Amino acid sequence: MSEIERARERALAFIESTGEALDRCLARALCGKASTREVVGAWEALLAEAPLDCAAALGALGALEDVRALRSPCAKHVCQWLEGAQAPDGSFGGDGTLSEAEADEFGRLARTGMLAGHLAKTPYARPETLAAAGDWLEAAFTPERLQEDWRVLAGYGHCFANVLHEGADAILQWCGRELEKGFRSGRIDAVRTARVFVWCDAGSLPGGGALSLGEVVPAVVAEQQPDGGWLRFEAPSSEQRVAHTLTALAVLARA
Repeated sequence: MSEIERARERALAFIESTGEALDRCLARALCGKASTREVVGAWEALLAEAPLDCAAALGALGALEDVRALRSPCAKHVCQWLEGAQAPDGSFGGDGTLSEAEADEFGRLARTGMLAGHLAKTPYARPETLAAAGDWLEAAFTPERLQEDWRVLAGYGHCFANVLHEGADAILQWCGRELEKGFRSGRIDAVRTARVFVWCDAGSLPGGGALSLGEVVPAVVAEQQPDGGWLRFEAPSSEQRVAHTLTALAVLARA
């Protein structure tokens, strides 16, 4: 068994003992022990219980992407809802669909970028929807915002690596620079660094120097904690550790 396979087995054991049912289902699928259909069915059941909002839409599309199910009827349902939820300015979450904690400027930038990136990978998003999101993000862009909040860097990278937009090349150069700086300085851990590469479907980013997914994956494995989970930051909650561990599993599934 390879080092990566051992890390995945330990991570699955951590999720099985700590995560909720949806977490366990996704972890099993990422480890090849459950089918894509099981993950899709779990999300279909969850979305049938309550009205969609931006947070649920992002969670659903993120999980469906991780198991390569962005062409599923469930993904289509979420995409159709997002078409109606997009604010007139092109953003997502500027219309009251974000919680108060998520509705800050950084939260809205991150949410819009992430959703646009996921939407661009489906066959269901209209070009006008993607263009409007890209225009709003470009108008709000400053390099400083990438430095201040990892969520924003990830959102910009995810969007402009997947959405055709005239501002994409310049913005991705900045994303690559700040990702490398963040990783080299320790400000951005290996799991989050690798996650950006996976979302961008790229082994490296323009402007990112020599930094590559191949370099970061061993660091991801090295960051795994003795109990099989991830997240080395001070006093994380159980929910944060489960989410970070699922992120690591999604990275290792593509390694």
